[in-house]
Amino acid sequence: MPVQHRYKMKTLLLLVIVLGVLTFSNASSMTEPDSLVTENKSVTVTHTSTEKNLSPPEWPPCCPPIILSQVELASPFKFLPDNTTCTPQPAVYPQHSCLTNLVPDRKVECSYISGNFCEPLHQYTSGTNKSCFGDSAQFLSSGTQWFDLYNTQNKTVQLQYFGYKLISGNDMPESEGGGFDIGPHEKCTLALSNNYSQGALEVKPVNMTLEVSYYSDGKPYTTATPSLTDTYNDSGTWQFDGNKWVFAEQNTMAVPEFPFAVPVMLIGIISTIVFYRMRFRK
Repeated sequence: MPVQHRYKMKTLLLLVIVLGVLTFSNASSMTEPDSLVTENKSVTVTHTSTEKNLSPPEWPPCCPPIILSQVELASPFKFLPDNTTCTPQPAVYPQHSCLTNLVPDRKVECSYISGNFCEPLHQYTSGTNKSCFGDSAQFLSSGTQWFDLYNTQNKTVQLQYFGYKLISGNDMPESEGGGFDIGPHEKCTLALSNNYSQGALEVKPVNMTLEVSYYSDGKPYTTATPSLTDTYNDSGTWQFDGNKWVFAEQNTMAVPEFPFAVPVMLIGIISTIVFYRMRFRK
């Protein structure tokens, strides 16, 4: 092949290679922005949907703002003076009826309320001497049986549609009391029985559960005791220490604050951990 012809072939081949490189470069430069935009849009959409779907949920309130803190199921007996003459038989004056076989060397006042048995009477006591309903004569702060409510909050709590239920065996008497306010970390008392033949127990103090329900800030709450029993002649009451119910001398156990804050704190920590694990897993 002549030298001149070979030179022309090489020149043509070089030109083809140069044109190919330029074409590929132009094609890359033209498609790269679209590809980058598409990738950015994809990341943006994915990021937005991830934020929306994996946000921590709104947790319901952990604990009731108002709780049961103390319950008296059977206050001490009413005793007659030693120099009072009494009889276990019906008397003209009810205060002259007594029982001598309940407490050694003491005369327990009794009354023939129903049947032929003289039922022992109990003293009127109270946890706070402050009625939850203020000066209402319908709900007194003292009686032979009563319970205390405690406000766990740092603010006044308004209760609406308040009611309580006594569950003892097959009996479930209920009471509705309207509404009232309790100040920050304050207690108040509601008597279960205060006019039943001047001191007879209205509710059997054996295996009894007390349940209180109410609305606060538009949310329903329920607080209840386990099954409780008190059949002794003593000044002990059932008291809630923040974790469990304990039978102790009246008004001797303070309700701590931390048991109600811990569950809320734990829920917040757990929800945060779950949120970030799900977010960075992909």
